[in-house]
Amino acid sequence: MAQRTFSIVKPDAVRKGHTGAILAEIEKAGFQIVAIKKQSISKEQAKGFYAVHAGKPFFDGLCDFMSSGPLVLMVLEKDNAIADLRKLMGATNPVNQHIGPGDTFIVNAVAALPQRPKLVALATKSDLVSKSRLRNHLQEIHNLEESTGIRWEHIIPVSAVTGEQVELVTDLLCSLLPEGPAYYPDDIVTDEPQEMRIAELIRESVLEGVRDELPHSITVIIDEMRLRADRPENKPLMEIFASMIVERDSQKGILIGHQGVRLKEVGTAARAQITALLGMPVHLDLHIKVLKEWQRDAKHLNRLGF
Repeated sequence: MAQRTFSIVKPDAVRKGHTGAILAEIEKAGFQIVAIKKQSISKEQAKGFYAVHAGKPFFDGLCDFMSSGPLVLMVLEKDNAIADLRKLMGATNPVNQHIGPGDTFIVNAVAALPQRPKLVALATKSDLVSKSRLRNHLQEIHNLEESTGIRWEHIIPVSAVTGEQVELVTDLLCSLLPEGPAYYPDDIVTDEPQEMRIAELIRESVLEGVRDELPHSITVIIDEMRLRADRPENKPLMEIFASMIVERDSQKGILIGHQGVRLKEVGTAARAQITALLGMPVHLDLHIKVLKEWQRDAKHLNRLGF
C-alpha cells in the first residue's frame, strides 16, 4: 500500500554538498520524491517542531543544530514508505532495532575513505531495552568491524533521557580530539555578519505569538545601520532601519495588530535583544513591505539574499 512520509536532509549534509547523493540513494531505493524544498529555520521554529523533546538534555543542542543552516525538506511516496525509509536511513531507535542497510551503507562509506577518522559507536536509547537485548545489539555493532574492515575506538550504550553514560561520551570524544590552534579570539562566538544576526532577532520577535499565521512567510532585511552623528563618543546610539517582508496585505495587518499594538511589541522585544547584542542603546525603525508571493519569485529571492 502506497504511503507518504516526511524526511529532512540536515544542515551538515547540505553544507557538505551531500544532498544530491542522498536524493540519488532515496530514488534508487524506490521512493518517489513528491515534494521538496530547501529552507532555513530559526531556533524558535526548531523548538516548535521538536516540542515533544522539550526539557530533555539534548533539546537545546538539537534546536541549535537544526537552525544552523539550510535544510532540504521532502515528502516521499512508496509502498510501505515509513518502514522502508527506516531501513534505508538506519533505525531511529537503535537499541531495539537490528543493524540495517542504512547503517551498513554509512559504515562502508567511512571504510572506503583513504584516511579513516577515529570512530565511536553510540548505541542510543539504551533505557528502552533489556540488558540481554542491549548485549546483542552491542555485539552486532562490534561485528561491523569484521564485515566492513573498520575499527571502533569505543562502543558505548547511552541514554540521553536518563543521562546514563552521557558524561562518559563527552569525556571519550574529547580525549580523541587532537589539540589545535585557536582559530578565533575567545570573544568571537559566530562568523555570521552582524546585520544577519540582528535581522534574525527581529524575525524571532515577529514570530513570537503569531507562528501559526506567519510560519514561513516573513523575512527581515536591514536597510541601514549607523551611529547617530550627534551623540558623544561615550554615549553612542545605534540607529537601525529594517524592513519586514510579507507576502499578503492580510499578513501586514497581523503584524501591525489592533491600533499598532503588535508592531510596538515586536519593536520593544527586538530592541532589547539587539541592545544586549551590540552593548549600546538602539533606535529601531521598523517598516512592513508586501512582496506578493516572494517565496515563489526568483527575482524577489535574489534581491532578499536567498
